[in-house]
Amino acid sequence: MDKQDALKIIFDCAKLYKDNLEGKNLIFLSVLNKTKFNYIETKFLKSNYQHLTGVVVDENKISPNNFYRKCINQRLSINDFDFKSDGTTLLKLSVLPQLMNISKNCNMIGNFNGSKPKLYANKLAGNVRACLGLSKSGSYYVPVTALKEDVRDLIIEQERIVAILSKSISTKLYTHFLYSAKDVRIESDIPDEILQKIDLENLTYNFNEKLIISNSITQKIVEAGLLKVDDIVG
Repeated sequence: MDKQDALKIIFDCAKLYKDNLEGKNLIFLSVLNKTKFNYIETKFLKSNYQHLTGVVVDENKISPNNFYRKCINQRLSINDFDFKSDGTTLLKLSVLPQLMNISKNCNMIGNFNGSKPKLYANKLAGNVRACLGLSKSGSYYVPVTALKEDVRDLIIEQERIVAILSKSISTKLYTHFLYSAKDVRIESDIPDEILQKIDLENLTYNFNEKLIISNSITQKIVEAGLLKVDDIVG
C-alpha cells in the first residue's frame, strides 16, 4: 500500500465515520457467562478519527479536528501525513473500513489484558479479525486505536455483545437499535439501569429483516417493552 492508496481508504472511512459514528453515543450491551449483563457507553467525536487511521501528522500544523475536516472535504494531501515506522499504520488502515461499520462487525468485548505495553486502552471491542481500542473519558469510552487483531487475544474475559443502540450526543436517551445478536441464550433479566437509558416510546431499528422471536435477547427486549410485537415474525 502506498500513500495514495492509504489516502483513498482515509477518505472513504471518514465518510463512513461521519455517517455511522460522528456525534453519536453507542451503548454496547454484553453478557458474561450467559448470566451477567454488562454495558458501556461510548462517544465518537470528530477529533477521534485521526487516531484510528494510525497516520502521523504535524499537529502544530494540522489538529485532529482539522485533519478530520480535510478528510471529509477530501482536501488532505499525501504530503500532510506519514506512515509510522513500525508498520502499524498499514495494519490499521487494512481493517478500518469494517470498524467504521462497527454495529455489523463487533460481537465481543472485554477488559484489556495488558499484553501490548504500548497499547493504552481500557477495553477492546471487535471480532476475530479486527478490534477497536476504547479508553475511559468521564462517563464514556472513546475510540483510541484500530487493531488488526483477534479481540480474544487482547481481553481478560470474553463477553458476547448482544445488543448495540445509538443516540445523538445531544440527546439523553438511546433511540436507535443497531444490532441484536442471534441465538444467544441469556438466563437473567435486563437491569433497570440499562432500560432507563432507552427511549421506549420512540425506539427505531434498522435491521434488514424483521426480528425473529426465537432470538432470546430480542425476546427479552420485547418482554421489557423495547420493541412491539408487530415488529417481530416467527
